[in-house]
Amino acid sequence: MDLVLTTVGTKVLETLVDQFLQVIVDAKNKAVQYTDILNQMQKRVNSIAPLVKQIEELNTTLNRRNDEVEKLVDLLQSGQSLVKKCTEKVRWWNCCFKRPSYAGELLKLEEELNRYFQEIVQLQQRRDQMEMLVKINQIHAAFPGTGGYGGCAVPEAPKFVVGLEVHLMELKTRLLTSNGTRMIIVSASGGCGKTTLITKLCHDEEIKGHFGDRIYFVTLSRTLQVKRIVQRILQQTEQPVSEFQSDEDAVNQLGHRLRKVATKGMGCCFLSVPTLKKFKLNLKQQISPILLVLDDVWSGAEAFLENVQFEIEGYKILVASRSVFPRFGCTYPLTGLNHEDAMRLFHLAAGLRDAETNIPNEIVEKIVKGCKGLPLALMVVGRSLCSQPLAVWKKKEQEWSSGSSKLGTEEDIFNCLRMSLDVLKDKDPIKQCFLDLGCFPEDQRIPVTGLIDMWEELHGFDGDGVSAMDTIYKLCHRNLTSLTLVRGNANEVDNWHGGQFVTVHDLLRELAINLGSQKEDGLTERLIISIANGNFPNWWKDQKLHPTRARLLSITTDETFSSEWLNLEAPAAEVLILNFQSKNYTLPGFIEKLEKLKVLVATNYGYSPTELSNFHLIGSLSALRKIRLEHVSIPCLGKFPTQLNNLQRVSVVMCKIDAAFKNTNLCYVLPNLVEINIDYCDDLVELPEDICELSLLRRLSITGCHNLSSLPEAIGELANLEVLRLTSCTGLEMLPESIGSLRKLTVLDISDCLHMDKLPHQIGNLHSLQKLYMRKCLSLQGLPESMANLQQLKEVICDEERANLWRTFERTPKIKITKEDINLNWL
Repeated sequence: MDLVLTTVGTKVLETLVDQFLQVIVDAKNKAVQYTDILNQMQKRVNSIAPLVKQIEELNTTLNRRNDEVEKLVDLLQSGQSLVKKCTEKVRWWNCCFKRPSYAGELLKLEEELNRYFQEIVQLQQRRDQMEMLVKINQIHAAFPGTGGYGGCAVPEAPKFVVGLEVHLMELKTRLLTSNGTRMIIVSASGGCGKTTLITKLCHDEEIKGHFGDRIYFVTLSRTLQVKRIVQRILQQTEQPVSEFQSDEDAVNQLGHRLRKVATKGMGCCFLSVPTLKKFKLNLKQQISPILLVLDDVWSGAEAFLENVQFEIEGYKILVASRSVFPRFGCTYPLTGLNHEDAMRLFHLAAGLRDAETNIPNEIVEKIVKGCKGLPLALMVVGRSLCSQPLAVWKKKEQEWSSGSSKLGTEEDIFNCLRMSLDVLKDKDPIKQCFLDLGCFPEDQRIPVTGLIDMWEELHGFDGDGVSAMDTIYKLCHRNLTSLTLVRGNANEVDNWHGGQFVTVHDLLRELAINLGSQKEDGLTERLIISIANGNFPNWWKDQKLHPTRARLLSITTDETFSSEWLNLEAPAAEVLILNFQSKNYTLPGFIEKLEKLKVLVATNYGYSPTELSNFHLIGSLSALRKIRLEHVSIPCLGKFPTQLNNLQRVSVVMCKIDAAFKNTNLCYVLPNLVEINIDYCDDLVELPEDICELSLLRRLSITGCHNLSSLPEAIGELANLEVLRLTSCTGLEMLPESIGSLRKLTVLDISDCLHMDKLPHQIGNLHSLQKLYMRKCLSLQGLPESMANLQQLKEVICDEERANLWRTFERTPKIKITKEDINLNWL
């Protein structure tokens, strides 16, 4: 009798295993003469099933076939038929004749299962590699230049929430109710917890169970960019994203794609068509509900909201906005916290413990009442008063009592947040660093490495990032920022922060811009300029003002910018931040006159890598010490007119860099380079040989470059190299033997180098090596004996499998086994 299964998703193998095991149990009860063989068979199937099921699910995610799974399906199917024959055709009157025949067949099947089980180690490795491939595919789908930018995964769930339980329940009921309401708008003023509420809702188990992986979370900005929003949503549908002819075309393609997602065939995509036909596995069509979450929607977005209300069964839209859109019907007004919850949240923020505090309760009550139940105000004000003396609390109480701080309008909230900074002196590095955060675009993550570049020059922080991180933690402690670790390769112990980002609430960003632009004696430390639709600020167009004395200059342009610059006199500028979105971008001609410029940060927030023009102007910046380029195509460095003698650190992220090294003498152009960071540059296949001539280079980090296939054989000539990171270079198969000449190397990181199957014998000559990272080196099955010579090696950070490789050595360093927590919210 043929097996007929109606299945959804990845239940085929699970069902086959369950049925086979049930057949074995029945056979043991009826054919006791085969008990020993059947017991062994049952044991083997039980042990292998969970592992293969994992591979099955990963194959579904990767949309590819898996011969091992099909082989097991075949064995299980054959096994069922054979075991049934044993119970149906062997009876007491013919067991003498039939038993030997069927026993032989059962033993043959058991041997086949045994051979299959002998491949279990390779199978486990395949599972691990496929898990990594899934992660890599998700990363590629999240980057422009590697497949997209900025994805729309749900942000990380808040660590704790207070007073939102009722709102969560009510919203969840509305979303899960099958009625005519397609769009729900959560409306409240800034700082009321809208984003916290909808994020927490998306992490609710019932919501996740209902919508599955079809929750698309997008944060909009004040300037609505329809094509970019649609691109970010489409990336998560795992289909190619094309260029759009217009906003209307983008919306039409979104509707078409979401309809396909909603009616996607929920079948056994990990099995081939012949296998499906062989076992008559039926594909079942069913509607898959979709949830589109639009956060931070501004007034003026009515047309967009109207256009995305597609007629799709099970499709819901959740909107969070400061505005009310009455024409769309269902509005959910979010109110402030009640007094009890407000007190609880304030106590948490202010670090008050009733049994220990000397702050009178009546003072706390007045301040909490003044915050009007707004979570952001409660958190920021509470943190600003944490550990402060009683006199500061009394001053804050007087402000509330005078009525100057009580909250009613959004402007009142803004003033409240402003006054929470009054406890910091103007020259306090914490306050100054907070004001610097206004130089980055709205609703964008701020890379910690970029902040370190800036703050080392502006505020005299040390060069290892310790002071910068200390400041970030203090800002987080005051709830002025949030710090997110989005990749496992960030490690503060080794001063590597490549996976860390800072985010700032919109109101707090506005506060930073407002305070940072205030002038003292007619001067300002920061000049923040936003150019939309080609409209320059009037003061810039007039050309009548004196040269700006700002040390920090930030210029943001939109996708319509034509790169036709006006002249700007900024002789005091030490840091220049350029934020842009257009496909082609010309560096402003005035930068060659910025004689004091020490840091250049150029970031493309658009979808495709930006082609840079006027790049040769950087060669005239004689004082330049650090440069960070993100998501751009870097032209040839050989066109620089002069040497950049002061440039010490170069960081390129998601860039096209192949052309940069052609016909370029790096040693001549960048003679004093100390640090190179190359992150997720997918066109990097091999490093240029002359990089090995950078005699002062101390840190070389190449992370997430999956197409990098080899390192220069002469890499051992980098006599001063102290840190070498090759994290997630999945195409790298080996290290050159010359690596043993890196006598000053203290940190080596080859984590997630999936195809590196051996280490060079000369690695034992790294006599200064103190720390070795080798997590998830899945192909590495042995270590050279010379590693016993690494007398200074103090710690090895690796997974369980690689830890076993060290047990053959008489002397072993400290082994730290890590279970990597991959957080893909950065996508």
